[in-house]
Amino acid sequence: MKLTLQSYAKINWYLEVKTPPRDDGFHDIVTVFQMIDLSDTLEFEVTGGETTIVDGMPNVPMHENLIWQAWDLLRRECGDERVRPIHVHVDKRIPLEGGMGGGSSNAAETLRAVNDLFDLRLSRGELVTYAARLGSDCPFFLLGHCAMATGRGEILTPIEGVPSRPLLLEFPSERVSTALAYKALDLLGEMRSSSPIRVREFETCLQNPASTIDELTASMYNDFEAVVKDVPWYVNACHALTVRGGRRPMLCGSGSTLFALAERNAVADAYTLPS
Repeated sequence: MKLTLQSYAKINWYLEVKTPPRDDGFHDIVTVFQMIDLSDTLEFEVTGGETTIVDGMPNVPMHENLIWQAWDLLRRECGDERVRPIHVHVDKRIPLEGGMGGGSSNAAETLRAVNDLFDLRLSRGELVTYAARLGSDCPFFLLGHCAMATGRGEILTPIEGVPSRPLLLEFPSERVSTALAYKALDLLGEMRSSSPIRVREFETCLQNPASTIDELTASMYNDFEAVVKDVPWYVNACHALTVRGGRRPMLCGSGSTLFALAERNAVADAYTLPS
């Protein structure tokens, strides 16, 4: 039995990080996740041997791969007799350590695939609960489209009525470790305090199809830019996006990928998925 699913990337329109971290090591955040049409293609097949993954990442040990971890989580929770080995082939388009949630998205789609392939009949709520055990942003990829996230990123409020918008993307060769990016942010000390009014204003602007680029970019924000603002790869990527017709270049998550809203005369690299 085979199943093919698209595993979509995300950007963060807004990302505020609370420092220092919580007692459990995580940071509280306020963010607006947005799914875009850049995606990996995942092909799943039930196999009689061991679970295998072909994803172009030979240096990543199997047990550290989020696809394997998602399969293994459901195997342990539902039992070997129900969840059998699978082969997964990944056509990878989302950059590694680019801040676009590629690994989390792959994990979420694996939960969905295993649920369907073995007729586990888990509800979306149950899958979301399992997803939160795999990663802070994993639950979003089961919800999809656009959502405000709080807590460590797992508390989601859908944002409805968001139109599709064109984006430009820039993929620096540098990779950014999320864990190290958070540590760097901690070293900068206390960031700005929570501003729910600002986030709510941005949410209203985002939902309005008549909102101008100026109105949208006025409230876009990412705390991680304080870490990289003077780093050459970031400065160069911002310049490249601006030259191509991008407005308000900004990091995707903790980076290193950057996105910008595309001016009318610019050829878009991707589009946000409407909700």
